[in-house]
Amino acid sequence: QDLAACATETDLDRRSRGLVDRFGPMPAEVDALVYSLRVRLLAAAADALAVESERGAGLVVRLPLDHGLDLRSVARQFRDVTATPSQLHLSTAREWREALLALLRELGRLVRARDRGAASVR
Repeated sequence: QDLAACATETDLDRRSRGLVDRFGPMPAEVDALVYSLRVRLLAAAADALAVESERGAGLVVRLPLDHGLDLRSVARQFRDVTATPSQLHLSTAREWREALLALLRELGRLVRARDRGAASVR
């Protein structure tokens, strides 16, 4: 419950370290839970509508149609990522877990920059 209540990735890291300090190394199931919570937090910060599996073809990050980001430019920064107007597709043929986190972090950074720019125009 403590982990699920985390509002930021920093908070999740702090609470995860606290569990390791108290109980020792986390079992694989807890690591998987922490990873899924991290994806959820980063996806929310990136304004993603969903992060879903594509039936063996990889993962897709779905964004609103009016996201205002250059997804093709984002895709060029990452190996095994392609873009459509409102989606980023990540191949899972290679190690993808860290790539997904990096992709979501970059999207979050761009969303924050976009929002700061929109706020300064007002």
